[in-house]
Amino acid sequence: MAGPSIHKFAGSAFGLAMLGAMAAPAFAQDAPIPPENTASDTGIADIIVTASRMGETRLQDTPLAVSAIGGDTLTTRGITDVQDLKAYVPSLQVSDLSGFTQLYIRGVGSNIVFVGSDPSTTIHVDGVYMARPLSYFNDFLDVERIEVLRGPQGTLYGRNSVGGTINVISRKPTAEFTGEVQAQYGTYDTYGLKAWVSGPLGQSGVRASLAADISGHDAYRKNVSTGNDLEDGRSRGVRGQVLVPVGAGELIVRGDWSRQSGALGQYPKLLRPTGVPLDDSVLGNYKKVSMDLDNHTVTENYGGSADLSLPLADTVTLHSLTA
Repeated sequence: MAGPSIHKFAGSAFGLAMLGAMAAPAFAQDAPIPPENTASDTGIADIIVTASRMGETRLQDTPLAVSAIGGDTLTTRGITDVQDLKAYVPSLQVSDLSGFTQLYIRGVGSNIVFVGSDPSTTIHVDGVYMARPLSYFNDFLDVERIEVLRGPQGTLYGRNSVGGTINVISRKPTAEFTGEVQAQYGTYDTYGLKAWVSGPLGQSGVRASLAADISGHDAYRKNVSTGNDLEDGRSRGVRGQVLVPVGAGELIVRGDWSRQSGALGQYPKLLRPTGVPLDDSVLGNYKKVSMDLDNHTVTENYGGSADLSLPLADTVTLHSLTA
């Protein structure tokens, strides 16, 4: 069952606050009333989103069907890629078709996930449209928040999307030196190691950050025809950012590289007996498959972008994104 959305958390906090007010003694009415909409009043910090494409707004004040997950929540819940989001975002479904991502929001998506296809439900990384579903399973690196928008989105996102879109927003390089290391281990010898570091470069105001990860797991299935394992996985990735002040604005240059490899299962499961004892032995056992040859795939992704923001007036900002 999907985890609670940010709106349910806010509703629960409001309900607790109301119960606390009803249970308070009468003399508490003389105490000063704290200001509204503060973290000390509700116990919940504001999440700032850019989902409307009209600047930054508080999630509670954004008139869109959007679920936002902050970086701290991504860490504590072990959300490492887009597949993990489906347990925490309502109406989001994610499946893997031989390395291609099938992404559905509110039941709307596309099963045409071949090399030249564009998905009906999209992913954007720092405003850059990811045009191929083969690149959607990259690990999240140095992420500030993730916004999942349900329903049709217009060309403000670079292209229209009938089902919805997922925005991955990177953490900007910080003005103070900071960093973090994460490690995990699980069944099937699943392992993961992530690290990031961020801080200033001298006294010029230029800031930079660097993040890297390594992860993988052992095989989930065995090919009884060759005796080899299938559906193992290895992933490597690195991501760097440099923030340069430009007048009252800023220029952020980003670069990333990732590589995933493993033996895919493809479409190997038998649905009925074929008369060959070796093949029939896989029936009813979803850890075994029968294939003439073992499959292996290597996916390499890399890219770069330049994100320029220049305030022209109090309410006008020029924003240029090149990728």
